[in-house]
Amino acid sequence: MECFVCLLKKNSFIALLEKGGGEDNYWYNITAWRRFNYDFKLGLRAWRFNGLGPIMQFDIINTNLNLWFMPAYDFKSKRQNIILGVNYVL
Repeated sequence: MECFVCLLKKNSFIALLEKGGGEDNYWYNITAWRRFNYDFKLGLRAWRFNGLGPIMQFDIINTNLNLWFMPAYDFKSKRQNIILGVNYVL
């Protein structure tokens, strides 16, 4: 059985929520991750205006960069989105 601290290193969750004035004035970005090895994470993200879908992240070894890819389906606009991103970790 794995220790709780070890599980925290493998699993992560973040929820970013914003509510403005008005009924339809809100935003969210909710992501759950699972780290499979040193340089690869897989998760699920719900992101308003972009959609719901799996997200894959690849860390570039010996740099502070990681690349991520998310195919998402937006149920409100009924369209498929493909999102690519680059993160720089300080």
